[in-house]
Amino acid sequence: MNRIPANKENVIPIPAHYPCQKDIGVRAGKRKAEANLGTQCMKENVATKRQNHGTLLSDAATAQQPTVPPGVKLGATSFAGIGNIIRQEQPPAARARLEAHSSGVRTFADITSRCANAVQQEPQIDSSSRLEQLFSSGFSLHAEDASDHFNKAAAAALQEQQKAADQQPAALPSSSEPPLDWSIKTAVRFSSPEPFALAEEAACVSAGTASTAVRAFASCEADDMRSLQERYESATMSWQHPETCYPPATLAALRSGKANADLLEQRQAAWKDAFRGLYHALRHRQCDAFYLATPLGAHQQKQNMVFFGAAGIAGRPCLHAVMSRSTLGLRTAMQQQYQLTFTMPLAPPPKKCHQGDLNLPDDLASLQTKGGTSGREQDNTRESLLYFEGPVEVQGLFEYLFNESRRFCGEDCDVPLLMAPVAFPSACLKQLRPKVLGASDCVKGKAVQHRLEMKGSIPPWVLDRFTGVIKDAHPAKFQMVAETAPLSGTFNVQPNSDACATVRAPLSVFHDGGTANSLEVERWRSPPGQLANLVMRDLIYSDGQFVTRLTKCSTVT
Repeated sequence: MNRIPANKENVIPIPAHYPCQKDIGVRAGKRKAEANLGTQCMKENVATKRQNHGTLLSDAATAQQPTVPPGVKLGATSFAGIGNIIRQEQPPAARARLEAHSSGVRTFADITSRCANAVQQEPQIDSSSRLEQLFSSGFSLHAEDASDHFNKAAAAALQEQQKAADQQPAALPSSSEPPLDWSIKTAVRFSSPEPFALAEEAACVSAGTASTAVRAFASCEADDMRSLQERYESATMSWQHPETCYPPATLAALRSGKANADLLEQRQAAWKDAFRGLYHALRHRQCDAFYLATPLGAHQQKQNMVFFGAAGIAGRPCLHAVMSRSTLGLRTAMQQQYQLTFTMPLAPPPKKCHQGDLNLPDDLASLQTKGGTSGREQDNTRESLLYFEGPVEVQGLFEYLFNESRRFCGEDCDVPLLMAPVAFPSACLKQLRPKVLGASDCVKGKAVQHRLEMKGSIPPWVLDRFTGVIKDAHPAKFQMVAETAPLSGTFNVQPNSDACATVRAPLSVFHDGGTANSLEVERWRSPPGQLANLVMRDLIYSDGQFVTRLTKCSTVT
């Protein structure tokens, strides 16, 4: 870098107003002295203010202590002095406004004093007196409710006891013959200390014995001329139509195809022929009794069962029929369309009512008053049982079931099942097959029991004859337990009949109606007696005597 020569021509003159170095040093010293003096003065002012502020705080704390009520301890934090300091630092006008409004301001001292006064003034309540007051007021207010509740509880307990008493079997006096139960059994089980040899031999019975048993059952031959094995075979036989009832799924598959429509129509026509022929046999005293049972439909149609009996059966003097249950719509249809008259012997006595209150036709109102109909609260219960008596009323019931079979059973149901002790048009022979269950386990103090079971729709003639065969095969001792179809649990009804004279028909008219001998005729004619409105639950045979226990079977809903 080239240096400028130090000659006069190259010297730059300094302006007159530019301070010299000496002046700059003097000025810097003055500024430093002034700064030190300002700092010292500031420290002195801060110390003075701190001293004054502490004095004010101590004076305010000592001069204006808050008034604390006796017994109340004030906390470590107090804002009374701070409030006074704030007022003193305010201008006079603002201080005047604060003092003017200070009377309405609530302080901590006021709150603590009020709490203490409230605690001291609160009355003390005895817990025992309070509980006594609550209990007395509660019992006085709800005395009637408690009484009603007690009465309802007692009524419910009484109802439960009555229900348990109804379910408890009642024993009949011992007799040489068991009573004839007109209900349908679904299963029976026999037990005996001796093995059931007849049932074991039936598995390999000869063809001659089987054909003889069939011929004897079809012709209602007497039991005296047959062997015990032939009687065993014929005792399990009955006539029915159709042979097999189609389930809802099978019927739905058949209805889906056009080619099967004729098959279902033929099935319906064959059932009507069978029903017509069986009813005419009943009217002409060629059949003593038969059953009509509706199957279960696809839409859970309510099942029903009807018992038809000839004059003299079960002590009833006239031709009669019993329908296990009904509905208000069914009763109204039979009354209006077929002019049928029936009674409801199991229904409670109806209340007398005026025709104008019910807004019913004259004929329906009169039947309602007499007990011919009832409300919907009795639909499909055992109280809704219908009893038809006399040739005219039974004929009307036959016409209704014949013409309205699909309406009675349901559109999706199969044809009803017909069961009878005698042959009828389109009937097939149905034989039940008892099954040997073997011996029971050996229990200390009890003998080994051999068991025999029979399942299916068991009509009364099958059970009665089969029990007689078991009695002859096991003369020492045996026991039988039966399960009853709920729909037939009311067929032992014994209504008060005034329509027909109580004239006993001669014995000869029953020999062609399904009975085999005079002893069976007398049993079929005997009234239910103590069996009325009940069913046989179990049977105990010992030393030539039968002990029967009964129970009440309610209709399923």
